[in-house]
Amino acid sequence: MEKTTTTTTLPSVLTYLLSGHDSSSPFFPHVIRALIREEVYGLGTAGVTVTAEGRLVLMYDPDTLATLSVKDIKTILIHEVYHIVLHHIPRTIRLFDALSECSDLEKRKFYAISNIACDYAVNSLMVSNGDCKVDDIKNMGEKDPETGKYSFGGVYPSDCGLPPKQAYEWYFNQLMSDADGAFQNLFQFMAECGTLPGGMEGGSGDGMSDEELTELLEQYRKAHSPTAQDTEMRKQIEEMSGDQLKAAVSRSERDSRNAVSHAKEQTKKGRGTLPGSLKEAIDDMLSTPTVPWQRLLKQWLLNTLRTRRNRSSRRPKRRLLEDPDACTYPGRVREKVYTLIFAIDTSGSMSAGDLKDSISELVGIQKAAPGVEIRVIECDAAIGREYDIDEFTPPERTFTGRGGTSFEPVFRRAAELRADAVIYATDGYAPLPPVELLRIRPLVWLITKGGQPPVPQNNEKGHSYGHVVQIQ
Repeated sequence: MEKTTTTTTLPSVLTYLLSGHDSSSPFFPHVIRALIREEVYGLGTAGVTVTAEGRLVLMYDPDTLATLSVKDIKTILIHEVYHIVLHHIPRTIRLFDALSECSDLEKRKFYAISNIACDYAVNSLMVSNGDCKVDDIKNMGEKDPETGKYSFGGVYPSDCGLPPKQAYEWYFNQLMSDADGAFQNLFQFMAECGTLPGGMEGGSGDGMSDEELTELLEQYRKAHSPTAQDTEMRKQIEEMSGDQLKAAVSRSERDSRNAVSHAKEQTKKGRGTLPGSLKEAIDDMLSTPTVPWQRLLKQWLLNTLRTRRNRSSRRPKRRLLEDPDACTYPGRVREKVYTLIFAIDTSGSMSAGDLKDSISELVGIQKAAPGVEIRVIECDAAIGREYDIDEFTPPERTFTGRGGTSFEPVFRRAAELRADAVIYATDGYAPLPPVELLRIRPLVWLITKGGQPPVPQNNEKGHSYGHVVQIQ
């Protein structure tokens, strides 16, 4: 790889990328310019991290950047912008909040897998969208003339035998379950690269203990993903209280939106174009739903939370604790349970604009109901697909169906799932299901701009058919 003769400092690279001489979108350097930037000599890397107050900061080592080409630095900056737009930093903070009662080993393992999954999702998406090639990610920095290896690089799903172009959640679940022997594949990859942790050389990677696996994952990140050296970020997160973690999530989300919004405005002022690869994600981040979901969800939905009792060793039965001869059988704790179905009418009468508006409102619900999992069901005359999302999971942008319309399959499925609420996005051009299927409360009909509320069958009157909300 050719090294540039120009001194590669971060300001000079940003100036170059904004000069119009580079083919990439100016959106990326504009996002970086909107962040706090901090020089940290001896860091050995560059990457976006979070402060104790939840502020996003790009920390970088000027000496390390001086060893990289403009192309290398551009690849790193685009990588970091993808993390920001895809909400990976708030997800990491939330993960640590959920792991507060886990052992240190479990935290290390989950943290490593989560960050690897984030990098797999970002790097494969960058390649898929044409922002770079796999070699651009793998081969950065100076090349050793003897070994042919480069001093800097990134990870890629093929390292452990996984396919590209998947979401963070998919990679996280695959790695957590060690699907298709991912960890053994990773062990072999690192053995071929000569980057195995000390003491593991000559092994096969089969039957690793949790300690060995965690050590392998941490060494993988250290040797193959230099921008993932976020020890300081983890340290900051571990020292935060629960309230501080929530505040950090809120602040990091706000910083992300502000940086992306500023970059979008500056890109348009300079007559540049937004990267097509991230346009939908950018629109989702900055979009304002037309429906006031925060108020409506509080009014109609979130006050119907059910609870279930789970066995827990954290709170044994008191009467058993008083009996020295009794077995201290675990007590029970209450956990909130909520099944919210968001159904999308994918029949032929729903235009592309209607479907896009439906997804925008779904994103609005995600933002208004943190912590609530949503089951998305696509249906025309039959259910075509269903999947679960949380507040950070991006909804699907392609749709099944496009045939006729029937509402009945969704409500029959909702009864099977014991749904607490149903929100149905539709143009309304189909009769309502029989009354006995509409017993789920709350029920909200989200009607498209040119649509109308569905009409009852056989002119049935005297029944409640749910709330109607029109997209403006």
